[in-house]
Amino acid sequence: MSYKRMDWQSAHTALKPLGIEVAKINEAIKELLEVLRKEGKENPWALICANNFERLAEKLFPSVLTERVIGEKSVPEREPTPEAPPSTEILVDLENGGLPAGILPCEAFMNTRRHIYGLNSSLVHTIRVYYCTRAGFTERFLSSFRDVDGLQLVEVPPNSAGKGDDADLKLKYDMLFHELAHPPPAPLCLISSDKDYVETIKKMMDNNYEILLGHDPSNSSSEVTNVAVAYKFPFPTVYRTVLPAGAMPPNLGVSPPRRALPPLPLEKTNLKLKVLFDVASTLDDDKRKKKLKVFPTGLTPKVIRFVTERLITDEGYGGICGRIISIALAETLNKKMKQEMEGSDFDVSSLYPPSKSKKAGQEYTDVRIGQLMQSSSLDLEHLVPLVLISSDPNLIMVVEEIVSMGFLVYLVHRETAPTELVNAATRSWVLEHLASNT
Repeated sequence: MSYKRMDWQSAHTALKPLGIEVAKINEAIKELLEVLRKEGKENPWALICANNFERLAEKLFPSVLTERVIGEKSVPEREPTPEAPPSTEILVDLENGGLPAGILPCEAFMNTRRHIYGLNSSLVHTIRVYYCTRAGFTERFLSSFRDVDGLQLVEVPPNSAGKGDDADLKLKYDMLFHELAHPPPAPLCLISSDKDYVETIKKMMDNNYEILLGHDPSNSSSEVTNVAVAYKFPFPTVYRTVLPAGAMPPNLGVSPPRRALPPLPLEKTNLKLKVLFDVASTLDDDKRKKKLKVFPTGLTPKVIRFVTERLITDEGYGGICGRIISIALAETLNKKMKQEMEGSDFDVSSLYPPSKSKKAGQEYTDVRIGQLMQSSSLDLEHLVPLVLISSDPNLIMVVEEIVSMGFLVYLVHRETAPTELVNAATRSWVLEHLASNT
């Protein structure tokens, strides 16, 4: 058959399996015909139908046409590589999740990393080991942890209030900060047999975080044994069990994505700010009655609310959001003081400090305030300040961490407040100075 009588459909049929667009096939045919008209010694259609593209290119195609027809063959798209699961952070309570005798930290945590990889296919990006200086660990013992890749020793000084579970409080705060820093599921592995963390674990599980718990079954309360988590394992056994490396990459994982800050408001004047009031560190001790607190001279609930609202509006915002959330130790406010606070739009919550049995509902006031600061930051629709009325040195690390993440904290404090707390806040005011200007 003469090439002149060969129809275009035959060329389309021959070239389409190559994945070339129809428009480009038409261009190629036109150019082939032009080449044939000038050099017409072979039938290009026959070569196309025979898939003899090398000979066709050699005999007839200009270089541009060769690239167009042969070089632009479509390559089948590869299946996208599935994303690796987010990597895991390990938090270790050294006093309640320590090493069995004869096991080195490098061995224990390599075995733990492999165990976690077997559970959820997740690499570990950070290991933090918490201990209090009062626990009495020797430098030789602690130095063995410093050789572990990706491990940070977190030394916690004794709490100023002498609470005795200082490392526990710091670790619990860091669990809250993990939630504030990363959206779920952001896996977190806690290694401890202490029931102090159970409520925080429950809260994070309710918020869809993937919690792994390593505990010692022979030394765990029923609260720890029964708490629901994504994965649970006996850490003394896992520390000792040498697992094959298998498919686990040798490198550390990459930290999960950070939570985006809320947007800045376009208009501030219609936005009201949440206020937290720390009764224990703001009021004075009653010299006549040991446990009771009293309002300092010139400071009443009405005055405190007034000066706080005024500083907020002076900063361009719309005032106080609802009632001032107040946290007090139980039995430190008498009935008259509590009524006076509630009458001035304070919402008063009283807490009993933890006893040795650490019953449900017992909590330190600074821990509850730290929890409220974290949850309030998570609830923000716009990036606006949280107002804290406190002089408690135990809140220094909370304010520092929240501000370091990009959130804003306005601090109203007594003249005796520690400098570190004042410097940690975004802005600060002395309560006595505010009251003197009323």
